[in-house]
Order: sequence, then structure tokens, then C-alpha cells
Amino acid sequence: MTGATSPLRSAASRVWWMVAVLSLAALAMLGRLPAPRVDGPWAAVAAVTLALGFYLADAYPLHIEGRIDTFTVSVSELPFVLGLLFCPPDLVVAARCAGGAAALVIKRHQRIDKLAFNLALQVFDTALGATVFVAIPSAGSKTLLGAGSAAAVGVLASSIVAMLAVSLVIRIHSGRWDATMTHNVVEMNLLSLVPNVCAALLIAEAIWQSHLVVLPAIVVGVAMAAAYHSYIDLHRRHDNLRMVHEFVRSVDGSATSESRIRHLLERTRDVLRSGSAEVVLLAEDGSGSVSRRRVGADGWLQSESAPSPADDWPITMVASTAKPFLAARGSKDPSVASFLAWRGWRDCLVVPMLGEGRTMGVLVVADRNSDVTTFTDEDARLLTTVAAQVSSVVENGQLVDRLTHDSSHDALTGLANRTTYQDRLAAALAMPGGEPLAVLLMDLDRFKEVNDTLGHHHGDLLIREVAGRLRDAAPSAATVARLGGDEFAILLPGTDHDAARTAAQRMWDAVARPCSLDGVDLDVEASIGIAVAPEHGDDGAALLKRADMAMYAAKRAHARIEFYDADRDEYSPRRLALAGHVRAAVENGEMQLHYQPQIDVRTGALVAVEALSRWNHPEYGNVAPDEFISLAEQSGAITTLTHWALESAVLQLAKWREAGYEIEVAVNVSMRNLIDSAMCSHVEELVRSHQLNPGGLILEVTESQVMADPERTLPILNRLAALGVTLSIDDFGTGYSSLGYLKQLPVTEIKIDRSFIAGIAEDQQDVAIVRAIVELARSLGMRIVAEGVENQPTVARLTALGCDRLQGYLLSAPLPADELTAWIDDHQAEHAPPPRLVGSRHLAAVSVHS
Repeated sequence: MTGATSPLRSAASRVWWMVAVLSLAALAMLGRLPAPRVDGPWAAVAAVTLALGFYLADAYPLHIEGRIDTFTVSVSELPFVLGLLFCPPDLVVAARCAGGAAALVIKRHQRIDKLAFNLALQVFDTALGATVFVAIPSAGSKTLLGAGSAAAVGVLASSIVAMLAVSLVIRIHSGRWDATMTHNVVEMNLLSLVPNVCAALLIAEAIWQSHLVVLPAIVVGVAMAAAYHSYIDLHRRHDNLRMVHEFVRSVDGSATSESRIRHLLERTRDVLRSGSAEVVLLAEDGSGSVSRRRVGADGWLQSESAPSPADDWPITMVASTAKPFLAARGSKDPSVASFLAWRGWRDCLVVPMLGEGRTMGVLVVADRNSDVTTFTDEDARLLTTVAAQVSSVVENGQLVDRLTHDSSHDALTGLANRTTYQDRLAAALAMPGGEPLAVLLMDLDRFKEVNDTLGHHHGDLLIREVAGRLRDAAPSAATVARLGGDEFAILLPGTDHDAARTAAQRMWDAVARPCSLDGVDLDVEASIGIAVAPEHGDDGAALLKRADMAMYAAKRAHARIEFYDADRDEYSPRRLALAGHVRAAVENGEMQLHYQPQIDVRTGALVAVEALSRWNHPEYGNVAPDEFISLAEQSGAITTLTHWALESAVLQLAKWREAGYEIEVAVNVSMRNLIDSAMCSHVEELVRSHQLNPGGLILEVTESQVMADPERTLPILNRLAALGVTLSIDDFGTGYSSLGYLKQLPVTEIKIDRSFIAGIAEDQQDVAIVRAIVELARSLGMRIVAEGVENQPTVARLTALGCDRLQGYLLSAPLPADELTAWIDDHQAEHAPPPRLVGSRHLAAVSVHS
């Protein structure tokens, strides 16, 4: 029984010291053995037979692989016991040395340091066993109890010392005492020692009784060897399953990409008992570049990204064929041997990593931790199983990384998005020291003409081209972001006024170079606005807003680049304060809804109210709706404001319903709402939660909003109409090119703009316009509402023209809910109750505008 390991180079000197100690101890014990005896020709036959037995036992051992070592277990105890019982001790030692040395040199081709250790250990443990055997008085008897027990004790003593020596070498190799490894050494050796000794004693007893049992004994020995091999194979398979199970359980999906890959490779290296493990990921763009991550014996993760060289042909072959590649140690194939020499490996195994419908890359293990075994087809199946798990983890990690990247970058250009830009701006402003920084806002001139003339495809190409030029022209420390549309922002930390102008000019020059997009030559120009901190503010939102103002000043002046100028922004403190406070005003209850009634022209009965937003600012007092609505549009708070107005109006309507009032209500929605698909879900949930018939809720949109982007707004309007919501065109007649789209719009109501109503009693042109609108609406089956009614002559003219409903200060100014309730009571006392709409619980009109 021997233990075979692969010593580390740094531990070689200590192994040689062990060789020396074992050799000297063996020589000392050999000197104490009885003098050699010559018993005739049978002694020579016995010596040769015994040496052959030792050779066969050591030449064809059982190799049991640990995670970092391979244990070699033989049946050498069997000839050892028989030799002690039937041959002189000195002959046993000589046969052991001759047979063992021949096996190590001829069959197993061990390295010089390992060969020296194993030869020294063989001589030592054989001499020790023989010394213990002859020292026992009963060794000379010919009985199983006498000589047999003495031989068993001698072999047991030598085995214990050999196990300690092997464990010590493992300790030298690994640099630490591994209790699990020591346990495995003891377990494997005991599993061979006890059966071997028992079998030898049975054979000896049989020989003592009759020499005819020698042949059956040999058959029993062969059967035992086969049983050993089957058991070890089963044990190895069980160990592989256990390590794969541990591998799966150890995968940490929450770790970062690099640490996750390092952990996977370390576990892969352990499971396949290899010196290194490597994952090679293929570029998704098909460029041939690969990304390598490798963990070697030192546990250090090495990373590189480069095209795969021609000498690395097994990697390319496995990636293209999705079939494993095995390069066994000592391969006679010249190409395989050349590849192993080029990589500096003794052997390797490469298997594909399969993802969703493609080969993601390959998983490689190299340098099997054994001098006597190499990778096999069974290892290829095991590594394929591991690769499937690695592929899943890597693919999920790539997805998480991609989602993380996408959440912080613009999808079209790959630049930082608005959120990332704002975060970096806030972080730069929070840096101690108060260093200056510049915020640049750039908008392309006449970009809409490119979209309208050449189409969105060329518009996207232009945006990508500009993004690339800005990225190349910006300083390395800059953050270049796309805020949306054709608007870009550049953050320049540590940049003062003069440096900001220089950087802006360089980027303007880069953008303004002529470009060719799909064969179309374009001249591109842009306007850049600059705000510098702390000169123009120390708040991120304020700096962005002031850079935006400077950019529009550059557009108006055709000046290319402008700095923020407080002298040209008389109301900027107020506007900035209001812009940043719109959302807070909604949440703090500063906003309030007032309601203006609509009456039926034919009956004079109240049929609807329009809710109008009012803002009483704690510092600036009443803020005009036209002012804060535009600020909400620019700041992105319009969605919050619209949802609040809609929810508040419907809640108030529920109260009126409980009081017995049946009226209609609508919502004036903005352009941002019309391109937000979540608006449909919000409206649907609102009408359902308040048990409303959707047809009773009227959403008002202006024709200019629809015409600004009909390709995006029409699908949203159609979805709202499909919910049963009533749609109304507000301020009709003030837009452009809407008549061609009118028949496509799913609207049932038109509100004529007040600009045509104010002079209708005297101005015949206004009369003609209103008459045309009424006739158009009638032909399309739409209801007509006239807003801005101020006097009785206007009412008479609108009644004669056929309008259905009237709204204006003649009827009532917008009132808070409680005052409007009193107005309704007074009005209904003078007019018949409005006819109940079929299938409608209650209806109303809501507007966030004045």
C-alpha cells in the first residue's frame, strides 16, 4: 500500500528530507534482521514469484482521486503477508524492493522526487513489518493463530507508519493539515488493508493444509481485485454526485459578476480535481472576440478580452460544434500535443456552455491533480453537467448586469440617461471642497425637420451619430447623457467658466461636422446652454433648469453657445421655485379643485361640471393655472397633477352622487398623458373602484396635442375609447391639420375654443367658423360644447347655431365644491332635473387647466 501525491515545488526540499530519514531508518532495521538463509532452488523461485506479486500489485493499483490529490491503493498486503509466512524476512524485503521499484519505474513513470519517496517508503514499511514480525515469538509456528497473527501485526504496523508518512506529504503539499484529506487516506487504506490481510491468512491456512488450493486462491485474489475496482468506481461516482450537489448549493446569485465567476471557477476546479479552470465567453455580436476568466492553483482570478488566437483551436472548435474536446495526457496526436505545449498544460477538457438558443462559450479545466490518471469521457460528462449550471448562472448574471446597465443608460445611444446624470450631478455637488463644475445642455437645431422629412429611422441614426461624437469630444472625466429626444446633457466636474466654454466649443464643432446617414448628407447644428456651479447655483435641478434657459437663449439668438444670465431671467427665482414644488404642492394639499358648470341649451338644466386646478402657494399666493401647468409639463410633474385632479374630482363626484345629484365630469389630459400607456390602466381602475360607467367620464384633449405625435397618441386614445370613456377635443379650431385626422379620432364631443365665442354676437367671421364646426360635428355625430360664454346675446347666437351645451362666467365662475353644491341646489330649483343618462351612474368633466 502506497500513497501517491504531487508535491509542490516549494515543498520539494522537505520531501527529500523525508526520503533521507526513511532510507536511514530502513537501513537500520535491515541490519537487525536475521542473516540471509539459502534454502535451495525453491528460495530463488519463491523470491521471483514474490517479486512478481509485488510488481503486479503496484503496477495495477486502484487510483482513488481526492479534490487535490490522488490516492493509490494496491493489494500489496496480500503478497507481503504470504512472504512473511513462507519466505525469510530478508527475502521478503528484497522482493518488495525489486517488484515495487520495477512497477514505479516501468509502469507508472513517476517523477524523480515522487519515485524516490515511494521507493524509500516501500523499503521502510517492508523492513518495519519484517522487523515487527520476527520480534514476535509465535512467528516461527506454522499455525494461523501463531505465525498468522504475527504477520498481521507486522503488516498493520507498517501500514500505520505508511499512512502517517502519506498524510505528512499531503500536509507539505497543501501547506496546512487537512483533516478531511487525512480521513480519506486512512479510510481508503483500511478498506484495502483488512480484506487483503484476511485473504492472505486464508490462503496461507489453505496452503498449510494442502498445496492444491493455490490455484483457487489465485482465482479468489483476482475476484477480490475486481470487487475492489467496482467498489472504488461506485465510491467515485457517489463522490462526484456529492460534489455536484455541493456545487449547485454553493452558487451565490446575489454576488457581483466577477466574484460570482471566480467562485464558480474555484468550485469547478475542485469538482474536476484540476489545477485550473477557465470560462471563455463569446462576444454576442459575433465579432470573434472572447472574454476569458481563469482561476489557477493560487485562486487568483485573471481576466482578459481579446480575439481568440489560431493556436487556441480547441476553444473555437467546441464553440462552433457544441461538442466536448478531451486532450488526454500523453496524447499521440501532434496537433493536440502542440496545443497542450502551447498552453503549458499536461491535459485538458473543454465543454460547451449552452444558453438560450446559442453557445455562450466554453468551460475548460486543465492539469489533472494526479500523476497517474488523466481526464476521461466520464469527466467530460461530469463537466458538461457543471457547465449547464455555470451557463445558467452566467446567463442570469449577464441578464442582471444588462438590466442594471439598461436602467441607467439610454437604449438608443448607450449614453447615461436622465436618472444617472442627475445622480452624478448630485454626487459632484456633494463633494467636499466646493470645486466648480459645469452643466451643459445641448439641443439639435431643426431635428424635427429630419424626422418629418426623412422619417424616424434617419432621426435615430442622427441621434446615435451625435451621441458618438459627443462621447469622443467630451473630456474623459465628463458624463455625457441623453435626456430625451434630441436633448443631451454634459456634466464637467472641476470645470470653471472659461474651461466650460472651451469644452462646449469643442463639442459643438464635433457635432457640426457634416455627416452621411444611409446615403443622405446632412449638416447638423446645435444650441448649447451652460450653467456653472456655484456661480449659477448649487442645486442640481436649478443648474439643469438654468442651463436649459441658456440653451433656449442660444436658440433665439442663433448664438450656438450661451451662459445662463440672471439679468435676462427676471422671473427665474419664482419659476424655479414653482417648478420644483409642483409635486410637493399636490402632496401637501396646496392644490384645490374648483368646478364650473355646463348647462344643456335645450332644457337649461345642469348636465356637467368642469373641475379646474387652483394653487394657493404659501409664499407667492395664487398661481395662475397657465403658469403652473406649463411648469408641470416641463418638469414632468404633469402626470402627478393629472392623476390627482382625476382622483379628487371622481371622489367629489361620489359625494354628489350620494346626495342625489347626477352630473357629468371630464379630465383635460396633457401630451405626456397621451403617450403614457399606464394612463389607460389608471383610468380603468379609477372608474371601477368608484363603480362608474366609463362612458360618464370625459377626457378632454387638445387637437394640437393629438397632432404633435398622432402615431403615439391615437393608440392610447383608442384604448381609452375601448374602455368606454368619452373623449372630447378641447379648444377646437386653434390647432392645425386636424380635420384630416378628425374622422379617425374616437371622440364624441367637440369644445369650441373661447376665442371664437367671445365675439360671435358681432363678428360674422366667428359666426361662420362656429357654424362650420357645428355642421362638421353634426355630420360626424358629435356633441358640441361652447366655452367662454359671457353674455345673453352670445347664448342666443349659440342656441341658433345648434350648440348642445354652454359653459362660461355668465352661468357661474369656477367654485369650490361646497359652494358649487349650493349653486346646484339653486339652479335645480329653477329648472327641471336633467334627464338621467341611460346606463350611467353619474358623469363629470375634470380639467387641470384654467
